[in-house]
Amino acid sequence: MACIWMDGFEIDFADNTAGIWTTITQLNTSTVSYVSTQKRTGSGALRVLSSANTKNGYLSQTLASSYTEVYGGFGLRWDNAQALAEGHGGLGVQLMEVVSSDATPQLSMTLDTATNVLRVYRGRPDSGVLLGSGVTGLTTNVWHYVEFHFVISDTVGVVQLKVNGALDLDLSAQDTNVSASNIKTISIGITEGGGSVSSSKGASADLYFDDFVLNNTTGSVSNSWPNGAGIERLDPNADGSYTQWTSTGGAADSTEVDDVATYGNLPDGNTTKLSHAVVGQRTSVALDATTISGDVLAIMLLSNVMNSAAGADQMAQFVRTSSIDYDQTTFTPSTAYAWQADMMTLNPATGVAWTTAELNNLELGWVVK
Repeated sequence: MACIWMDGFEIDFADNTAGIWTTITQLNTSTVSYVSTQKRTGSGALRVLSSANTKNGYLSQTLASSYTEVYGGFGLRWDNAQALAEGHGGLGVQLMEVVSSDATPQLSMTLDTATNVLRVYRGRPDSGVLLGSGVTGLTTNVWHYVEFHFVISDTVGVVQLKVNGALDLDLSAQDTNVSASNIKTISIGITEGGGSVSSSKGASADLYFDDFVLNNTTGSVSNSWPNGAGIERLDPNADGSYTQWTSTGGAADSTEVDDVATYGNLPDGNTTKLSHAVVGQRTSVALDATTISGDVLAIMLLSNVMNSAAGADQMAQFVRTSSIDYDQTTFTPSTAYAWQADMMTLNPATGVAWTTAELNNLELGWVVK
C-alpha cells in the first residue's frame, strides 16, 4: 500500500457526524459541512465556517497503522479569516495536525493571516515550537494545493511544504518528535491548540478544503508527493456481472445503491438496499466514467453497510476487472449503517497502477463471506 487515506469530500454527511472519517469535532453543528459550491474538483468540498460563537471545527482520521514518514496534500481556499492572527497572538489559524499513537500532537500546520504564509510547529502553536515558515503568500478567494512531507524523529526529522507544486519550506535534521516517534491520527479543518478561533476576539473564518491525500513511502506508486491530485466520486449507473443479492421491491441493483449520486443526499438506510445471507453470493454494479485526466494514483471502494441482526455474518467488497473478481478485506458489519473503505493503489490484475480505461471498465461488488 502507498496511498493510505484520501477524501474528495464527495459524500455529504448528517449534522454532527463524521461521514467516512473517524471523528468530527465542532462546537456547533453548522461549523463543518460539505458543500457543492467552491469545489476544486469533483462534486463537493469541505467547508469550515467558524465565528466568534463556533470556534473549532475539524475532521480526524485514525490510520490503520502508525507511520514515521508521510506525504500528503489538500486543496485550500480561504475566503475570510479576519482577526485570527490578532485573536491568537500572531499564531494564525491551525489547518492541520498530526498526532502520535499515544494521542500526543506531533506537528501542526497553520496559516498566518497577517502574512498569508504557512507555518509548521512541533506540537501545537500555543504550546509548541515554531519549526519554520513558508515564503509563499496564499491569496484569498482562489484554490491553492498545499502539500506536506513529514518525517518524525528526535534528530533527523524532515518538514517540507509545497504550495501549488513549488517547494515552500524545506527543513531537515529537525526534532519533530514530541512522543512515540510516529503518526497515527491526522486532522484537517480548524484544529485544536492556539489556532482555533478566539471567541474573546470575535474572529471569523470561512475555509474550504478539497482533494485530501495521504501517502506512505511503500510500494511503487503514490509513495511520495500527491502532485496536486484531484478526487472524484464515481456512482453506480448499471447492474454488473452479478445480480445474486435481493433488491428492494425487485428494482435494478444499481438504483438500490446510488443514494448519494445526487450531491447533498444522504444514505437512505433500508429504504433502498441490497441484501443477502448466502455465503459466496455476489452482486456488482458498473460505475460512471471519470472526468479527471491524468494518472490514476489510487481508488477507494466505499460502501455504507450494516448487518440486520447481531452475529458473525461477514462480507467483503470486491472489484471485477479483466473478468476476474478481487475480494478486499473481509469484515463483520455492525447492526448500524457505517462506511467501509478499501484502498487500492495497484490494479491486482496487472500489478501496476490503474489506467483510466481500466478504472472506467471495472465493477464494484459485494460478496457474503
